[in-house]
Amino acid sequence: MQKGSALLKKSSGILCEGNRLTAYRFIDNYKDLFGIRWLLHRLDIYPNAYYSYRRHRKAAYWEEKQRIKDQIEEIYHKHNGVDGYRMMRAYLKRADIVLSPLTVYKYMNMELGLCLSPAVNALNTVRRQLIRYSPTSWSRILTAMRSIQSGVSISPTCF
Repeated sequence: MQKGSALLKKSSGILCEGNRLTAYRFIDNYKDLFGIRWLLHRLDIYPNAYYSYRRHRKAAYWEEKQRIKDQIEEIYHKHNGVDGYRMMRAYLKRADIVLSPLTVYKYMNMELGLCLSPAVNALNTVRRQLIRYSPTSWSRILTAMRSIQSGVSISPTCF
């Protein structure tokens, strides 16, 4: 069998598009058939990246990241999903975990899907209640506005 077969040509387009982990696993499966260097060149993967994957160099990083994400999820549910990424950063800082606001935002919203649900603004609710006038109030307001337009001064006690 030749080193470059139709099998590789069909699947290499899929592997070049997205996830490198899929490409690394493909190389692990077919390295005896095609050769590691040839596959790395064909899939546009640098050898040091592939060998770093083989040595699991980022294993400690992934464990730490998972621990932080578990901590974020625990804090989020303990506070009933009220706190956003800024407050979450403060809680993490108290637990001796120092992250940038952007990293906390990325972990919460993009990776864990813990979005802050928008709450009803209490100020708007109060304003809506204050605007509701009784018919007698409207008549007093309209009388006051007419007298202002005509140039008559009104005492503040009329309201």
